[in-house]
Amino acid sequence: MIQPITLAFLAISTFSAAAGVQAKHLEFQKRFEQAMAINSTTEMSRLVKSSTPEAVDWIMKTAEGISTRNSEKLETRMAALQTAWRSAMETDFCDKMYEYFSFLDGHTKKERARMRSEYDKFLADYLKNLEKKDGPTFELLGQRYEALADGFDEIGDHFYTSQCSIFVGNCRDEANRGKRADLYKVTAALKRAVSEREAIGLKDRPWMDCNRRYQYLAKQGYDRAKPTEEEAKAEATPKASEPALTAAMGFELVEKPSAFQRPMYYLDSLYPLWNSIYLTSKGTSFRFLTLEAGPDGEKHKTSLSPVVMRVGSANVRLDVDGDGEGDVKIPLTGNLEPVEFDVGEGSQKRRLAFLAIVGNQQDIYQGVQVNLAPSDEHMTIYYIPAGSLVGEFAGVKIRVFDDNLDGTYGGAPWIFAHPGMSPGMFQPEMDSIVVGKEKRARPWSEYVEIGEKWCRLESVNGGMEIRGGPVVVETGTLKLKFKGGKPSWVVMRGEGVYESSYFDITGSGTEVPVGRYSLYYGELRKGKKRQMVKTLFVPGEATPTWDAVAGETTIVELGSPFSYDFKFEEDASAISVPGKNVVFTGVAYERYERPWGCVPQPDVSYRQVGSRRGSKPVTMEVVMDQDQLFELEWKAAWSPLDLILEKRSATDASELQLSEKKNKLFGKVASDWKQ
Repeated sequence: MIQPITLAFLAISTFSAAAGVQAKHLEFQKRFEQAMAINSTTEMSRLVKSSTPEAVDWIMKTAEGISTRNSEKLETRMAALQTAWRSAMETDFCDKMYEYFSFLDGHTKKERARMRSEYDKFLADYLKNLEKKDGPTFELLGQRYEALADGFDEIGDHFYTSQCSIFVGNCRDEANRGKRADLYKVTAALKRAVSEREAIGLKDRPWMDCNRRYQYLAKQGYDRAKPTEEEAKAEATPKASEPALTAAMGFELVEKPSAFQRPMYYLDSLYPLWNSIYLTSKGTSFRFLTLEAGPDGEKHKTSLSPVVMRVGSANVRLDVDGDGEGDVKIPLTGNLEPVEFDVGEGSQKRRLAFLAIVGNQQDIYQGVQVNLAPSDEHMTIYYIPAGSLVGEFAGVKIRVFDDNLDGTYGGAPWIFAHPGMSPGMFQPEMDSIVVGKEKRARPWSEYVEIGEKWCRLESVNGGMEIRGGPVVVETGTLKLKFKGGKPSWVVMRGEGVYESSYFDITGSGTEVPVGRYSLYYGELRKGKKRQMVKTLFVPGEATPTWDAVAGETTIVELGSPFSYDFKFEEDASAISVPGKNVVFTGVAYERYERPWGCVPQPDVSYRQVGSRRGSKPVTMEVVMDQDQLFELEWKAAWSPLDLILEKRSATDASELQLSEKKNKLFGKVASDWKQ
């Protein structure tokens, strides 16, 4: 991951008011003056080399002092700084500052003083907004710094033209603006900052950071005028390299879930987690949500869903043609049974399939023994998609799964707020594709590598045809670095022209089209069959994006050290911790949701803000038996139960820490103290 540079805390005179920075500056000045007193040019050069930010600050203060209130002391100090800088840094920066400030006329001095005052005011506003990160405030500051840079440029002040340009970039870069960053303006600002510093021989840390960021953005194509939306889309869209192709597809049932590895949370024998058909007594019915509407929630003009009817105690059928009669029987044997049915008409007619199973009297749900067997009053049928369409594209066999059972092989992903997802979070369910003889399916993607060719794919007529063809794509590599287990899959999603492209990056490195990628979802699991523990992970608010750069490898770091995200409320006498908000998090702030068999059960300590010692830890409980399961509803089994801590003394300013010594999947976990 290439992080945007944070350029706020530069070593310049305006920042020296901060206590920590001020102490460093005073220490440098003291030691430099001691070296001057004994005329130790070696020590002065060493100090400049080892404390360059402090040296730059003092050079600027001394030069400005010469301009406004010159004295023999300032001239002597400046001469020593010039000698030390030339020896240590081998540039004429100090000489140029002396020359510039020595020859400023009265009008220019007055104008410069006004602009320096504005610079300091803008800086204070910038620092105030760093925590809030209010976009409009940053944009306004960016405009003001840009105008100020032009003003400093007019009076020949390269140093402050560079400083202002750095802030122009920082006000518009990703570190402060996220997805609203304007990287074209950032690139132009950093290019100017680098050039202005080079003009005065100042290749310090800010110059290096700016130049590194500028070179990276320039390589990404941002060192030019910003194109229009139409121009940008046209430029980014891969061009066809061969004539368009069409693959006719044919149905094949996949009877064993283990036949192919697919990026699906349900791909195991833990059927209590699967999507399900719920019926009550004889005469009740059910329709599949995903066959009633599209991923955007808009209902189809004509429903694709058959009506699932309970026509007897152990007799469930699908009414496929809508005549009120059951056409396809769902076998209720206690084993995994295939069910096939047709949807659509004419060229859009295709076959769908799922594997179905009913529970038994001694099933396990989050460690609690439960009876999931059907009765005359209740019946739950668990199912997992099992339909695929097979054909040949660009000379290579492909198999496309309808893994969200929405009737389209190669359709858009769906998202669901399933039990176990914390408030506001959603689980993706997406189709997949097998290329050639591979046994590991890839996420369905608009752009995919087939054989040795990159191709654009489009599902037509529900997947009965796959259209598209080879395209010219510039690629980079995303490589997963994951500590704390081995993910089953980690799916990344592209942006812009690649927003419908998804790639699994588990393995030694995955080649992807050049562009920006975000975490879409992944899975971490351990153990087998009923002993299996697992979790789904999705991006959090602070999870970064990663850039795939042509010919380069970008590391995507996820996993350990693990922590917790949580919320709490307090009054003068008690602290309340809602269990549903307690979620495991990773190093990239990714969130580990739907924890099966590894529900967080942290110890909670609190302390008064400013105190060093926490209270005796209290463990958050989890659902332990059927009575709790039915009383609190089944979704309560996916998170710890709410906790109320009685305070030792009346206070309304506490901070909490959550920790767990040995979670079944995550091991030792601890959060920071959170206020």
